[in-house]
Amino acid sequence: MMRLYVAIFLALVLLVNHSTLAQDANDRSTSFSLGGAYLYGPIKGNIQTPLGGEPGTTSSHRPTLKEIGIDRTSAWDVNGEFRWRAERFYLGAQFIQPSGSDTLDEPLISHGVTFPAGTHVSSDIGLNWYRAGYGHEFDFGDNNQLRLTPKIGAAILDFNYKLDSDGLSAKRSYIKAGPQLGAEFEWQPSTRIPLSLDLDVMLSDDFGTSVAAISTESLVAKYRFFERQSFSSSAMIGVAFEQMRYEDNQSVSNRVHVDLGPMLLIGIDLRF
Repeated sequence: MMRLYVAIFLALVLLVNHSTLAQDANDRSTSFSLGGAYLYGPIKGNIQTPLGGEPGTTSSHRPTLKEIGIDRTSAWDVNGEFRWRAERFYLGAQFIQPSGSDTLDEPLISHGVTFPAGTHVSSDIGLNWYRAGYGHEFDFGDNNQLRLTPKIGAAILDFNYKLDSDGLSAKRSYIKAGPQLGAEFEWQPSTRIPLSLDLDVMLSDDFGTSVAAISTESLVAKYRFFERQSFSSSAMIGVAFEQMRYEDNQSVSNRVHVDLGPMLLIGIDLRF
């Protein structure tokens, strides 16, 4: 699947490069942007956590998030970007830490600890992740109303897991990285209206090895409510989806399989 992502990415680069060879990149100024967003919505999936990869130390594909009291979550996202001519360099972080509690309907083994059926458990999950990458921007239209930016980068998953009951506790944490490929499409319907639509898609694959795969998709409307000289500020509202996958190569794998969305996204973007 990753080969397909690479092929699509290269095709986008070749297509837009052929269409914009005559464009003068020197008319683009250096700029910075800072943004922040709050996301809220459904979360589902499962977390398999063995002890040392040994058989019998975890229930298969459990616990599910639902059975430990987690079905919705919030997230905070921050990002920064440096632009020089058509080049874009970005950094970002997202903080996702759902928690919950519930009573188990059936026995659960996690990280070598057995939680009997009927046990009331409390859960804390950390799914924080960080990103960095590079993109090249292409403009289309008489007034640059459409912008396409193919991007390549990396994401780092900072995973933490804790499941507690009276006298019982299972804990595990690890940090794993993986690649991302994608593109951002920004469309401004009219130069007279300070409104734009932004579609951002980043895809990832675990290659069947012990790397983290984090894919994201978002569709956001941005309204510039203040603009003066080289500074502008925009309010954002939209919808976002995310998929997190990780599985190592132990006899019994550590496994993260989590889907988020549709999540409401609201935020602000500052450019200067």
